[in-house]
Amino acid sequence: MTKNEFMQHCEEVAKLVEKKHEDYQGSIFNLQDYFPFAEISYAHMLWTKTVRVASLSHMRQDGDESMPRFESLRDSIDDLIAYAVFFRDFLTPAEPSIKILHKGEKK
Repeated sequence: MTKNEFMQHCEEVAKLVEKKHEDYQGSIFNLQDYFPFAEISYAHMLWTKTVRVASLSHMRQDGDESMPRFESLRDSIDDLIAYAVFFRDFLTPAEPSIKILHKGEKK
């Protein structure tokens, strides 16, 4: 895969995130609202999507043509990439998306 091909895939996922942003968040919720438990929430979403990818991969390998009915393997991988980028952004030291207060720490 070339750098241009890699960037094309990234751009497709970025466009998907923008479209989903309109559906899922609109003006009422922001991205951080979906990850109330910080690292645990991000890790949980990555795990959930990873299990979905593994499940669909096994179905494909076994020749199960009836699946999936709703979310394809590619859709799940796109979501996994998006959640990984959200988590990476959260871990960026400059300005984490969510401030976690530790015991005894003041706002």
